[in-house]
Amino acid sequence: MRMLATFLAGLAFFLALALSWQTNKRDSAEVRARDLESEASRVDAVMAELRKLQTSSDALQTEIKELAQQRTESGELRRNEIREEIKNEPCASVAVPGPASDRLRRRLGEVNAGGHL
Repeated sequence: MRMLATFLAGLAFFLALALSWQTNKRDSAEVRARDLESEASRVDAVMAELRKLQTSSDALQTEIKELAQQRTESGELRRNEIREEIKNEPCASVAVPGPASDRLRRRLGEVNAGGHL
């Protein structure tokens, strides 16, 4: 009888240990699940922000393209207007003297190189 009581006490002890271990594992899994849900929420927030930034970037790129197109069109209009205005000007059709042309080219090189002064 005593052996049966010892056996039952040992069995109860091991069952309590197993139950404690399972409870600990379940608690750990719940904590991990909460952590993962929190991380997923943060990732979702970052992705939403990235989508907003992409939309904003797309709008800016579209605006830049439109402005570049307008600049190209206005430059073409301006060039055409200048051509029309100087078409019958005798001074505009005369070639620039060589030394003056060379000096203008040198100055253009300086300006392009960053020496604006």
